[in-house]
This record gives sequence, structure tokens and C-alpha cells, in this order.
Amino acid sequence: MSQSFNHDAKNLLKTMGQNAGFDCKDEYRLRIEGLERPIAYIDHVWLIKVPHPSGLSQRRFPVVAFEITKDVSTLWNMKKMKGDIENLRLSNAVLGVLVIPTVGDLKSQAEKFGSGAETWVNNLEGYLKALKSIIFPLRLEVWCFDQQNKKFLPFPL
Repeated sequence: MSQSFNHDAKNLLKTMGQNAGFDCKDEYRLRIEGLERPIAYIDHVWLIKVPHPSGLSQRRFPVVAFEITKDVSTLWNMKKMKGDIENLRLSNAVLGVLVIPTVGDLKSQAEKFGSGAETWVNNLEGYLKALKSIIFPLRLEVWCFDQQNKKFLPFPL
């Protein structure tokens, strides 16, 4: 998997978001009033501008939040994935999207880990459904990033 997977995915997300009229931000910091440090970072978000009643400024709120996972070894790490899922939930976005490689790319990565990893990839749909149930009530979609063709494909859930 190319080191530029995240970069390429974020560039395409930015283009798609801007074409749809959103402001786009990489490494979006989630903050709580009164805390200096952010509580989480989201890989990429699409934001809308909402005017402030004072008329002096606009606030931006996330509508769609994206977490990007490029490696099968990260994807099967439930602790890591629960962290990504929690970040999506904390974003308060209308839609959370988990971006992963295509199933073919995941199978290619799994080959170096042996038959257990291949079995896991073959059962990926059940695993992703479990993640989807964890994130409820937030809507979760899974998009596969086809890096070679620079496009997203929906993962059938």
C-alpha cells in the first residue's frame, strides 16, 4: 500500500466536498469548551458555515466526518477501530464515513499475514456491521478507496 494512500484519499475527499459546497479540513480538532487541548482528531471533515447571531462571525460545524484506515493490520485491531469510531461519534457529524482500501487491496495485504488474515478479510462484512452497531445512533458508511483509479466505492453493508 502506497504511503500516499491517506494523502490521495484526503485530496479526493476535499475535491468532492468543495464541489458539494462544503468547507473541508484535514486533521480536524475536536474541542470542549474550557479545555486547552483537543479531545480528538478527525482525519477529514466536510463543514458548513452557520452565521452567528451577532452577525460578526460565522461558525463551522462538521456535517460529514471521515476516518481513514489504510492497513489491514490496523483495520483488524478492534481497539484502534473503536477509537476511530468514537472520534466519529464525538464529531457530532450527521454522517461518519470509514475509508478503507478496496477488498482486493486488503486481500493482497493479508497474504503476508497468512491464512488467518485472509479468513478475516473474507469475513470483513460482519466485522464492519459490528462497528456500525457500536457507533449507533450516528450513521456510518464504509467507502473503499481505489487508489489506483482515484475513486471511492461503497462497501456493501
